[in-house]
Amino acid sequence: MVVSKTDYLKIDFENETKMLKALWYPKSKELNDDEYKKELYIWRDMIEKHQPIRLFVDTREMFFVISVDIQKWFVAEIFGSYSGYGVKKNAHILPKELFASVSVEQAFDEDENAKYETVFFDDEQEAIKWLLSN
Repeated sequence: MVVSKTDYLKIDFENETKMLKALWYPKSKELNDDEYKKELYIWRDMIEKHQPIRLFVDTREMFFVISVDIQKWFVAEIFGSYSGYGVKKNAHILPKELFASVSVEQAFDEDENAKYETVFFDDEQEAIKWLLSN
């Protein structure tokens, strides 16, 4: 079920699997830092509202490059909420664009205190299979 949709990001929640899914759109290349933060605050609000144990984030069409400052903000403001709301697994499909891909991975590297497991994939079916496994 679609729980949020903007020009940049669609968020679905599957109650039966307790999975929250994010799908970034190509228009994300038009985002600035403040707009990106706004999108991620929506993501965090959906995590709080739906209390998923699994996160699936598809950034294949995300073209926003996350600066070092935004990576630090992301860890402090967004990642910190994951464990507090019960997230156990986080699967990420990396962006096609190299700099965006590296910036996404670097953001996760900043989160040294994560209490959930994050794995990066290039195949959606493999990511879902991993998320649904014990």
